Amino acid sequence: MLKQKLNNYNVILASGSPRRQQFFRDLDIDFSIQLKEIEEIYPENLKGVAITDLPIEFKIGRIFCFK
Repeated sequence: MLKQKLNNYNVILASGSPRRQQFFRDLDIDFSIQLKEIEEIYPENLKGVAITDLPIEFKIGRIFCFK
């Protein structure tokens, strides 16, 4: 069912993590891997979710804006 819902989308995994890749494979989701290395340095004032969201925002920007 999930595969059908994602059928019209180009799913991009922006991670080299073998665990994340296997997760997508186990769900039988077609995906491509696009890696853009970023230096993960965080401002001291960031806490909690803001720390995990920051690298995601950088990767999204690099994949979609700076191909």
